[in-house]
Amino acid sequence: MINISLTDLAADIAAVIDNLGGRKVVVINHTFDTFLAKVTSVLNPEKIPAIVVAAPGGIDLPAGIAQLPFVAGNTSLPLYGRLEALQSAFFLPGHDAHVWLDGWYPDVLPMEHAAVEKYGSLEEYWAGGDNTQVLELIPAEVSFQPSNQWNVDSTT
Repeated sequence: MINISLTDLAADIAAVIDNLGGRKVVVINHTFDTFLAKVTSVLNPEKIPAIVVAAPGGIDLPAGIAQLPFVAGNTSLPLYGRLEALQSAFFLPGHDAHVWLDGWYPDVLPMEHAAVEKYGSLEEYWAGGDNTQVLELIPAEVSFQPSNQWNVDSTT
């Protein structure tokens, strides 16, 4: 899982679409994968006329928020710190984050981070490159996309 780019991951999704019949599809993604859905739709508009992004995250993340998944997913850290990061990043007060403590793959988070860093600016893909219909599902209280970043279709 080294030197994998968003373009590589987008090509994998396009190959899956082709192998499953090659029809046009609506891609539904959540959190990090919304970046991937947007890039894939821009690179393959003939395959993906629309995407649904659930809890996608904003363009400019609040200070400290971007690192929380790396703390929550670091299985070598103490459980309490991971749980606190997980709760802050993905759960509203009063909801139990324990169910997400297991199932993290230590190699995946660094690969995702490196893929985004390698890609550079995602601004041109933010709104699906203006060639894809986008339905964005934003929870009312979410750390990764505060209300001042709702209804933002691009940064240009």
